[in-house]
Amino acid sequence: MIFLSDITTLAYGALALIIILTLVNKLTTWEHIVPLNIPWIDRRAEPFSYLRAKWRSFLNMRQNMTTAYYTVNKQQGRAAAIAIAFGRPQIVLPPKYVRWIATQPDTVLSMDPINDEFHYFLRDGLVGDLLLNEALRRKLSQYLPELIAEMSEEIVLAVDKVLGSEEEWRALPLRDTMRTIAARVSNRLFVGTELCRNEDYVRHAVGLGMAVMPQTLVQDLLPRVLKFPLSFATKLFTRISLAGITKHLVPVIRQRIRDIQTIEKDQLPRELLTWLAQRALQRGESPASLEHTLVARIAVVNLAAIETTVKALTTCLEDIAADTSRDYLALMKDEAHSVLSGCYGPGGGGAPPTKADVDKLVHIDRALKESLRLGMVLPGLIRQVTAPNGVTLDDGTHLRCGARISVAAYGIHRDEENWPDATTYNPSRHEGDSLPMSRGTEKYLAFSMGRRACPGRFFVSDEMKLLTAYIITRYEIKVVKPPVTKVGLVQELTMRGPQEQLLVRRIK
Repeated sequence: MIFLSDITTLAYGALALIIILTLVNKLTTWEHIVPLNIPWIDRRAEPFSYLRAKWRSFLNMRQNMTTAYYTVNKQQGRAAAIAIAFGRPQIVLPPKYVRWIATQPDTVLSMDPINDEFHYFLRDGLVGDLLLNEALRRKLSQYLPELIAEMSEEIVLAVDKVLGSEEEWRALPLRDTMRTIAARVSNRLFVGTELCRNEDYVRHAVGLGMAVMPQTLVQDLLPRVLKFPLSFATKLFTRISLAGITKHLVPVIRQRIRDIQTIEKDQLPRELLTWLAQRALQRGESPASLEHTLVARIAVVNLAAIETTVKALTTCLEDIAADTSRDYLALMKDEAHSVLSGCYGPGGGGAPPTKADVDKLVHIDRALKESLRLGMVLPGLIRQVTAPNGVTLDDGTHLRCGARISVAAYGIHRDEENWPDATTYNPSRHEGDSLPMSRGTEKYLAFSMGRRACPGRFFVSDEMKLLTAYIITRYEIKVVKPPVTKVGLVQELTMRGPQEQLLVRRIK
């Protein structure tokens, strides 16, 4: 009888454990938000199939997007569901919905709830905050033509310092090198000269992305009921990076606030931090939290700008270095020398380039645009359904409030119907296209499309063009790929896997 009692106890315990794990799985995954008539990609008949699909998606995103696009979106004209490593499942819509997604108001489809998940990691008070977007769209874009000279000056100083002046070949880690340069140049316009040249500040600004990405994944896997109680632990490394930024940024913030209150507007620094502080004071934000809120806003823009710029720059340098058949690099060099010949004298002197000069760098724009086209892996036009009653697609599929939708930008960018010989790197394909890389279309979504396109796209585009122009006219470059090895998940998450080596030497 005792033996039978023990077996019964174990059976009840096992049943209870299964129920608990099932509930945890349901609370965690959001898989229930996907309509039953939408087929899943790479979700197998196995225990905890959704969570396991999420883990696989980190390394299988290209394959999953390709299957969703060609097998389901195009052949069947239907939506497909994909488990992604970061965030809720994506309901990937056919490409015919691109313009519909881009034109919906925020009361129907919105990016804000998705952005808030990253805001949450930096400061709880940023959830629902739109001030940074406002400043990027209105102030940075408005004053960008006047800031080209400052951007160009920082490019010369940063590139010369990081790549060096040696006329012998030297090897540098490509991504880490570009991260340092991009962080310096971006922060010249974000926070000014005193911090963009501070090596410790730059190190922490770069490190923020490497801290947030893995923690986002861990936080996403927690049941919703545990997200807040365990948030202190999941945000630990972000707090460390933020502390490194804060110790440098707070004194500058205090000075900017004093300047705003005591000197004329036209004498204030023209930078993102000043504009954010001005607007925050106008809105009457709490003085008790203002400093740390401004730190978090600067952290957010660094998180977005640095990795966006680095991804495009490293991919473009790889592409043009490998493109020996068309020698597009020679066209880019000739163009840069012609347009910027009077801008960079010995040591980076001479008259600074203007916005008109940057706009003339069309070959460089096309090379970057082509790299962005081929390099985009993540879903495009990601939105969350915010309409309280949901939305209904034209095939009758109903998507509930809270569902997340997107399109397979990876497939769209590699579709032969959109781009003949689509997988070949060929910047010349854009010669008949008058649209710059910052402008999205239904075939090209690197910076998204419509009124919710990337708010910093004009700044990032000009920064990348000037950076590329200066590097290729001052240095010979080669890119050496790392040996093929199996990269662990931790290395992938922290962006610390093997990386390409940039071989450079200064042109005499």
